[in-house]
Amino acid sequence: MSTFGKILADGRRNLGLSQKEFAQLLQQHSVNIDYKHLAKIENNRLDIKAPIYDNLIDAVTEILELDIDELKRIRSLTEIEELDGSGAMFPVYWKD
Repeated sequence: MSTFGKILADGRRNLGLSQKEFAQLLQQHSVNIDYKHLAKIENNRLDIKAPIYDNLIDAVTEILELDIDELKRIRSLTEIEELDGSGAMFPVYWKD
């Protein structure tokens, strides 16, 4: 299943834009967001169902030329993906 974050990331990449460049483009559409925030959205780490993201949906549909009803449907189905750190490696230091 496609998520809002995947659609956003794929659309941004299709435009040939970095996260920083796309965040700047969103700012031109009155969406106050930086590239770090954008990365969290693309990775489904934030709840984009909150009303604060309504203007983001409008801007994304305009910039990426997407169907707003379909994007809203996908938005409603997108769940937050928890970061799984179980496979992460951390350095271990031994003290003699």
